[in-house]
Amino acid sequence: GSMSNLIQPDIAIVTSIGEAHLSSLKDTKGVAVHKAKIFEGLKQDGIAIINGDIGKEEFSILVSAAEKRTSKIVVYSLHDASRDVFVKQISQKREYCEVLVSFFGEDILL
Repeated sequence: GSMSNLIQPDIAIVTSIGEAHLSSLKDTKGVAVHKAKIFEGLKQDGIAIINGDIGKEEFSILVSAAEKRTSKIVVYSLHDASRDVFVKQISQKREYCEVLVSFFGEDILL
């Protein structure tokens, strides 16, 4: 929270809510509340990017916090094709990987 208030990022991303922080926090909902503080310093027109594959309660905590600062919330997923950004296919080539992504309904090959 305090670091993002100082920096005021244009984009803030939460990629995971895991058990790695449970030594200092009670449960994954507590981790979500803690990580949601990154959105406090987000610029008013900033973009919040949230992993849509995390638990429903944790996801709701993050979205609620982001909505207090911005209407620009992008949700990505590896499993849910209805999300804003969805990884449709990953192809391992000899020297590189190709990733097919649905980006707001448009397929993009990376």
